[in-house]
Amino acid sequence: MLVTGLLTASIFYYAISPQDSLATDFGHGLDDPLAVLLVRNWGILVGLVGLMLVYGALVPPARRLVLSVAALSKFAFVLLMLGAGSAYLAYRIRYGVIIDSIEVLLFVGYLLATRHPMRAVAPL
Repeated sequence: MLVTGLLTASIFYYAISPQDSLATDFGHGLDDPLAVLLVRNWGILVGLVGLMLVYGALVPPARRLVLSVAALSKFAFVLLMLGAGSAYLAYRIRYGVIIDSIEVLLFVGYLLATRHPMRAVAPL
């Protein structure tokens, strides 16, 4: 979790330099100031998920919640990227899609392996 958290937190770079980040990872820049604002916000949100992963690695009681949020976020990203077709997969972002896919599998595997048995609740 620590390594994946640090890798994910590197997306904070999108908040600092959205044009350079997009050009490098997606092969396109943005002209619209609103789009730049949204990319900055996305960079902050994904970076926060990275910091959550670091926190979850260090604080075991938070681990399941953190891994659930991170797995859902990364799964949504992978689906969106694959849904966009191969237009962006020719660029560096393809590595992010591959790494995030592996992370989703690892996180879900951990969550399934550590789930607690359901306890019956006594009727009132």
